[in-house]
Amino acid sequence: MCKVLGLVTYSFVQDKINNKVAKDYLPVNVVYSVVCIVFCVISFTYTICCLHNCDPQLLPGKVRTANYIYYTILYITCSFSSVYAILSGRKCPLLLKKLSLVDSLLFKQHEVESVNRKSMLASVAEIVIVFVVSFLVSWNYIYLDTHICFPTCLKTLECVTIYLNTMAVVLYCKLVRVTNERYKHMNNRLSKCITHACTNNCVEYDNVVHARNIFVRQENVSTVRVSPIYFKSFNGSQFRFLRIILSELNCVVSLINETFGISVLPFTCRLLVGIIIALFFTLFELEDGQYGSLVYLIVYFILLIRISSICHTAGSENDTSKLLVQKLLLEDDLNPQDITELKFLSLQLTNTPVQYSAFWLFVLNLSFLCSVTGVIISYMLLVVQLK
Repeated sequence: MCKVLGLVTYSFVQDKINNKVAKDYLPVNVVYSVVCIVFCVISFTYTICCLHNCDPQLLPGKVRTANYIYYTILYITCSFSSVYAILSGRKCPLLLKKLSLVDSLLFKQHEVESVNRKSMLASVAEIVIVFVVSFLVSWNYIYLDTHICFPTCLKTLECVTIYLNTMAVVLYCKLVRVTNERYKHMNNRLSKCITHACTNNCVEYDNVVHARNIFVRQENVSTVRVSPIYFKSFNGSQFRFLRIILSELNCVVSLINETFGISVLPFTCRLLVGIIIALFFTLFELEDGQYGSLVYLIVYFILLIRISSICHTAGSENDTSKLLVQKLLLEDDLNPQDITELKFLSLQLTNTPVQYSAFWLFVLNLSFLCSVTGVIISYMLLVVQLK
């Protein structure tokens, strides 16, 4: 669906399978961008004309102003974010090339197929859910929710625009989720190192302590030191591989922020404005027994929770890596090479935090979600008091 909407270039699937040189699909991306801009301009002009010609008694001043603000931000966001996502979609082959390099270092062949299969099923399920929910909400809004000032054509254009924006976010969340799976697998490897070390150390340590106690009883010696040579040593090269993998994953995160950060910024702002305006409409419509704006309010808030939670989860894996490395540094059987590589890995994790931002203006995480929720609640209380 993202390729059909022009958000992803058509070349990267062929290049990944056949290993060919990337083709230049810039003309196709430009055509998609021009079509998107023309669609937004025509839709916005038609919407403004419908609002302007509506009877003032049917559409009071405050509600009319709120509609002007909502549709202006909606179409500006669609034209800006979609066009930028289309033009920057040619960077997807570079993203996949980086991810393929990470997979070759991190996974075995059967693991790569399993992880990619799960990722594909998750992406297909997410696209199907988004399509079904968008269709049901659009059906309720276009055919069941009656507005005299809003003809069917205007509502259809609005639903198509919202769907375009939603698919851009689905593409962004998919890339974040794929990167997060690689960080999680790297943490699993670190956890296995700790488990393996603890198991070996506990067994060998118990044997050594038991032998020491027998020796103390037989020779009547006060104490005997347990030498670290009894413990199994790590292979420092595996930690160096993890540092290389981490470096490539950080490059992928930087590419995602660079490619889609500008697209996420207007969409996130539109979600915030859309939630506030939908809340404004909901307070007026609930008195008449209508629930159209309430449905949109719930959908907008779910999208905001989705994009904030998945970015927060991806960032928290970096903190987990730091804790695992610190635990490994506390092991008794580390040789100097292990200690050096782990210290470099810890320093690398500290200096390169994993953060997904909207054009580097604010970080997308649960703290951002809490701040937005506080603003929405404050606005809701203010509207209720003034009403």
